[in-house]
Amino acid sequence: MNNLREEIEQQTRRCRNHPSIVIWSGNNEIKFFKGYNQLFKDFIGGIVARLAPGAFYEVGSGAHGSGDIHSWGVWHGNNSVESYLSVEGFVTEFGMQSTPVPSTVRAFADTADRQSISSPVMRYHELDGSGRGIEIIMDYTESNFGSAPKDFDDTLWLNDINQAWMIRYAVEHWRRDMPRSMAAVIWQYNDCWPCSSWSMVDYMRRAKALLYQSKRFFAPILISGLPDPKTGLADIYVTSDDQQDARGELHWSVTTVAGEVLRQGTQQINIRARTSRQVESLDLTDLVRTHGASNLLIWPEVTIAGRTVAQNTLFFGRPKDLRLQQPHLTVTTSGGEKRYRVVIETDVPTLWAWADIRDARASCSDNFFDLCSDRAAALDVVLDEPLEPFEFRRRLQVRSVYDVAPTMRS
Repeated sequence: MNNLREEIEQQTRRCRNHPSIVIWSGNNEIKFFKGYNQLFKDFIGGIVARLAPGAFYEVGSGAHGSGDIHSWGVWHGNNSVESYLSVEGFVTEFGMQSTPVPSTVRAFADTADRQSISSPVMRYHELDGSGRGIEIIMDYTESNFGSAPKDFDDTLWLNDINQAWMIRYAVEHWRRDMPRSMAAVIWQYNDCWPCSSWSMVDYMRRAKALLYQSKRFFAPILISGLPDPKTGLADIYVTSDDQQDARGELHWSVTTVAGEVLRQGTQQINIRARTSRQVESLDLTDLVRTHGASNLLIWPEVTIAGRTVAQNTLFFGRPKDLRLQQPHLTVTTSGGEKRYRVVIETDVPTLWAWADIRDARASCSDNFFDLCSDRAAALDVVLDEPLEPFEFRRRLQVRSVYDVAPTMRS
């Protein structure tokens, strides 16, 4: 106990002035045992109270007597993505695995090992520990996006897109659920080994789709909703984590997957600070009946003083229920040496469009966009090593979920 006292005192003094620490926890996921409260509540909690007065302390994180939730019904419990809707509270751990991006996999897997997502090397480089991690990844990916592509690299990309969509689904729910739910801490940020895992950034520091998507679903102002294919209703919510009220405009349109505008609207809205509320309820039963839910997309947007602060793309059901049309993407580039700008435009609605610079170490300012004819995307690319414009354009590949999810093609 003296050894423990010394360690807790040292660590409390070391960390107590960090402004990013929200909760101090005595343990992580330790089950109750005799002496549990004496150790974690009285002994360790007493030291924190003495050395960091006013700090919020709980006996354990995701453990006996804790106030926060570790939600692992999805992944460890094989629950569906919709099961997130029954979870509410202060969620400090949840996640979904995906494979690394193809260029990272090529660093640890030879050509023979990349013939199958279930090869021994791919299984070995997977972090779950159950021996079924690859199967779990593929089960969730196919459950949400339909049959897997035959191409190995395409399968990796689709796994990443699935991870991003499932985490987005959960976070948007919890943000709409404010103030009953006030946290969503993703497990995990990065990796210490090249492997399939729950990370947002792989071992080679390459961002997965989830990292880019998180910029949008964690933005201070969020517009979201969950259209119901059974009722044809689409409730739209605006959630604000800003500290000040604002006055803005809600813009929305409903299109077919071909881009035909079927309905649209604009209205003034009050955006209350630190509040989530429903701002619109769309009854689209007639459009569902006429066009089918799989052919409809909803494009909500919030502007303040003419500036777009939140956008989203909503649809009925899971992604695999959509029947997308093949997009014709127009890509323009500018810049040179180590810095380039890429602009992507499309003729029809395009979901999860991304740019990849093959065989180059590069970082992108953004990626994995939803596009339509009047919504283009731009990203800035910074390369580790310079490339001539011709070579950059040769290596640049821009694709979308249409290319890697066969079930979603019309």
